[in-house]
Amino acid sequence: MSKKVLYTLEYPVRCSPSILYEFLSTPAGLQEWFADKVDERDNIFSFTWNETTDKAELLDSEADKFIRYRWMHLSKDEYFEFSIEKSKLPIKLF
Repeated sequence: MSKKVLYTLEYPVRCSPSILYEFLSTPAGLQEWFADKVDERDNIFSFTWNETTDKAELLDSEADKFIRYRWMHLSKDEYFEFSIEKSKLPIKLF
C-alpha cells in the first residue's frame, strides 16, 4: 500500500475571487489554463491533454472559496482541490 501525501502549491493571483473561481470551476475557464480541452456533463469533467483524456468528478464546492475534484481512476478518498484565499493588501497613505 502506498503512503498518501498532501501536496500543496500556492500561487499569488491578482484578480477578484469570483473571476478566479470561474477559471477553476467551469470548462471554459479550465480550458484556458489547465487542459487542452475540457467538457462537463452531470458533474463529470473530461480533461484532455495531447489527445489523452482523464475524467474527474466534481465532489464539492463553495463559490469564491474552493472547488474539489476526484480523478475517476483513483480511490474514492483521494481528491484535488483548488482553494481561494484572499489576503489583505497593505494600504499606502501619502
